[in-house]
Amino acid sequence: MSCWTETRNNLYWWLTKSRMVLTVLGMGKRETTGDVVSRLEIIRIRYALRATRGVQKNAARLVRLTCPTLNRKIIRYGIDVSEYQ
Repeated sequence: MSCWTETRNNLYWWLTKSRMVLTVLGMGKRETTGDVVSRLEIIRIRYALRATRGVQKNAARLVRLTCPTLNRKIIRYGIDVSEYQ
């Protein structure tokens, strides 16, 4: 498989998933972009915590954030890390 084909397939997958997520999040309703981004961040962080069984260092690496940034977002969004351990 060529590099271009792989890139195109990855882009198609991402666009498909993004549309599904935006549909699930109700982007068609009157929500601000900030609200939708916050909800996407929460989903992304929860998914990473679930995948790493609550290990924040590994979750930060998975979502490509620094540990302090992930910790701030966990506190900001009120995510209970003990649920994933």
